[in-house]
Amino acid sequence: MSDAQKSSILVTCMKGRVLMGYRRYFFLLLITTCVILLAGCRTKEPEKDFFANEPPMEELKPKKPTESYVVIDKNYTEHGISITYPQVTGLPDDDLEHKINSLLENDALEGALRFYPDKTDLTMEVDYAIVWQGSRILSIKFEGYAYVEGAAHPNNLFYTSNIDVPNGKKIYLDEVAKIDENLLAKLRPNYVGSISEEQLPEVLDIILDRNALSLLEQADYAQTTTDSAYSYFTKDALGISLPAPYVLGSHVEFELPYREISDNLKPEVHIWSDFDIR
Repeated sequence: MSDAQKSSILVTCMKGRVLMGYRRYFFLLLITTCVILLAGCRTKEPEKDFFANEPPMEELKPKKPTESYVVIDKNYTEHGISITYPQVTGLPDDDLEHKINSLLENDALEGALRFYPDKTDLTMEVDYAIVWQGSRILSIKFEGYAYVEGAAHPNNLFYTSNIDVPNGKKIYLDEVAKIDENLLAKLRPNYVGSISEEQLPEVLDIILDRNALSLLEQADYAQTTTDSAYSYFTKDALGISLPAPYVLGSHVEFELPYREISDNLKPEVHIWSDFDIR
């Protein structure tokens, strides 16, 4: 046998071995693929849901008492009159937001203008301060002055607006606190102002006279005279404003710590949840 024939036979044998190798490879690949496909076709048992009895995640989150809101300025101007007052924005309930803003606007304008039906020769400037902005109550103080040309002196203005935010209603002192001699007695030691210590006892004797209790009972309601009482709410205290002579600034304020008057507060009223009254 020639060398050429031997080489041809060798090449043929090698091709055969390579071909057998490929056949084995494809056979193994086919078997593996089938196994995978069969495994995938098996009926899958449902996984055990360990949270099947748990409420949806959103139900687990604590609910907010009232969504947050922003207070912005609005201004009323007419001739010599300028009244800046608050409006709320950002509440998800448009009707509630409109109701609250109407109350704030009405309180701001009526509180300043109701004693001045004739605006001729009237100069007035009123601004506001947020005393408390919470989820259940918004408490506003208005301060300013009014002067009618030719008058002996200007009038100092002070009034408030307290809003039950979730319900869109005004808050009156007698709705949230018991008005009695005990509450009246707490005013004297909780005066806040600039009257000197020497003059204070005599001044308080004048202001906290027999009429003071009646003023507290009517606090925050529409008044027909300038001798009106108002309430407001701070973080730690119930504020009370009583009328005073012009030489004393026309009004004086007292701030009674909630914990000192807890017996007079009506705990069932929801607004007290905004504060630590115990």
